[in-house]
Amino acid sequence: MLSRKHNFKSARLRARRRRAAVSRTVFALVSIATSVSPSDLAKAAQKFLAGRYFFTVSRANIFFYPKSAIEADILRTFPRIERVAVGFENFHTIGLEVAERGVSALWCQGEALALTLAASGGERCYLLDDNGLIFAPFSAAASTSPAFIRFYSAVYKENPVGQTYGSAEDFRALSVFAKNLASLSFTASLFRERPDGDFEAKLLTGQRLIFSRAADFASVLNNFHTIVSDPGFSGTGGLAKVDYIDLRYGNKVFYKFK
Repeated sequence: MLSRKHNFKSARLRARRRRAAVSRTVFALVSIATSVSPSDLAKAAQKFLAGRYFFTVSRANIFFYPKSAIEADILRTFPRIERVAVGFENFHTIGLEVAERGVSALWCQGEALALTLAASGGERCYLLDDNGLIFAPFSAAASTSPAFIRFYSAVYKENPVGQTYGSAEDFRALSVFAKNLASLSFTASLFRERPDGDFEAKLLTGQRLIFSRAADFASVLNNFHTIVSDPGFSGTGGLAKVDYIDLRYGNKVFYKFK
């Protein structure tokens, strides 16, 4: 009897030790290709593994860990993360794989209608993803990426991370417009909201293109191309003499020389 009692206690002790081992190693493997620290991600996940369900099953149990809650919390806590997947690796390890948001452009605040392109003079810029979501501060000193298009809005935002530049549809439309301009060999350096509520784009060569907030960008592009292709306008050479081109009035295009 004494021997059996001793074995029973030993079995319970081994079970406790196994549970503790699972709790310690459940997120030992973190598969990641992102600037977010793997240790920070592991800590964020571990907080969901403390305690038990109804005082019985450990939350760190490999079969009962709160997968959905961990994924949702990581997306909420780390705006840089676009996708996260938590999955079974083996009986001691759960893998956590994440994908970071790609940078599409910059959202800048300071003087909303500033003509400067440099992130200086008090201007603060943030990273935008493909849907116009502001997800992290931008550091010009640390960046090795090519120059991004800057987006300015008329509204000051104290903490813009997690907010969007207008709607995702509007942002994508402006981004496509910029790409179409580039296909005609004109580079947009920034977009900004005007005091009258409309928009303007500034070209790298200094000219401004003014268009309606609800613009049909295919028509805007076509009208712009028609103007710069007109022999009477002297092509791109004539564009260098222009301050702005106003494309808000359908086929009636107005422009002002410098």
